[in-house]
Amino acid sequence: MVRFGLWIDMLSVSKLKTMIARGVARTAAIFEMFQDGDKVIIGLSGGSDSLVLVDVLYHLNLRWQFNVTFYAAYVSPGFFELSSNSKKKLENFCSNRGMSFTVLDAEKISKIDNSKRTRLSPCFICS
Repeated sequence: MVRFGLWIDMLSVSKLKTMIARGVARTAAIFEMFQDGDKVIIGLSGGSDSLVLVDVLYHLNLRWQFNVTFYAAYVSPGFFELSSNSKKKLENFCSNRGMSFTVLDAEKISKIDNSKRTRLSPCFICS
């Protein structure tokens, strides 16, 4: 039996990108996630998973028969500041893919739904 990590190591970067893109495209089609003219916010943490998602959706959007506008947003939790260097890197990454990049303040977001009808944490509201 081949371990998952070893299996991934045997794939070329190109093959791995193709497999991920096919999976995302298939899921988007099955669940009819996007329609022409949609505007979609992607949560961008700067981690590998969100960076891959931005890249894959950018490349898929170039091939789709419809156009979706994607926006990348980093939700600042308030206790961990995004360095200006990291922010610039994320802005460049997004702008190279035709997406705007915005930093959202979690404290402001949590105040929007800080009602007595829910006792959800701000983390849940942002996600």
